[in-house]
Amino acid sequence: MKKGINAEFVLGYDNPEKPISDVIKGFEYCYSLGFESLDFSLSMKGWETRAHDIKEAIDSNGYKIHQTHAPFRRNNGGFKGDLEVYKKCLENSIEYTAILGAKYCVVHAEEYYPTLEEPFDAKKAHDILYDLYAPYVELAKARGVGIAFESLFEDRAIYGEPRTRYSSKVEEIVSLIERYNDGCVSCCWDFGHSQLSYGDGHFEAFKQAFKYISCTHVHDNWAGMDLHTLPTFGNIDWPSFMRYMRENRYNGNLSLEIVHGKNMPAEIKHAYLVLASKICDYLMSI
Repeated sequence: MKKGINAEFVLGYDNPEKPISDVIKGFEYCYSLGFESLDFSLSMKGWETRAHDIKEAIDSNGYKIHQTHAPFRRNNGGFKGDLEVYKKCLENSIEYTAILGAKYCVVHAEEYYPTLEEPFDAKKAHDILYDLYAPYVELAKARGVGIAFESLFEDRAIYGEPRTRYSSKVEEIVSLIERYNDGCVSCCWDFGHSQLSYGDGHFEAFKQAFKYISCTHVHDNWAGMDLHTLPTFGNIDWPSFMRYMRENRYNGNLSLEIVHGKNMPAEIKHAYLVLASKICDYLMSI
């Protein structure tokens, strides 16, 4: 099991204006803290030239990106595209991932929007999403990239609103993966999201999906909020998960997807990252 982190925590979200040298400094910082499995969210503007430039730089420095994250529309204030724009982003994300040499492109399988007139229908959502992502599964397979559907959560559930989001239940993720019946389709288990979805039933849901889990987003929370805080700072029973993963020979990564305050001073941020690295070491030692 490799210790990983989302590079955005260190270098901020990538954008075309950010020099490649800054991206590489961020990766170098991650490696200096003991992280060796990098998670990189993709920016689409000028992506092709940027992908080749980053690939050349990481090869020169001996770094590897393990997984990427494709853009998504829902709850993403920075992405205003319509469905056709989103589809093009998916295609480009797979190509970008392949150029970088990453193993997996993490995707939100949630492009289904119920209405008051047509409330949530899991079967209908499943069929719509299967058809939507099928061409990109084939493209990913041809490019040697895995598609990892992320475990999500009902983001409005805290307000008592009805279901709107596919992939917030483990049986939905599993059924979608199984329908493709292809080794290039797997699950990115987001521990924080799944804690919000299942609460005390989180561990049982995790075991149900385990054989399909290829990569992870690791963070914690409490009070029913998606806080993306450090593991052991929230309600997740980490010893149960870590022991199960070790006993069942999980050979993927343990990749932190944490956030921090924009006003966090550099010296505090460094201390926080050192702590994050030590917490990952602790988890893998359980």
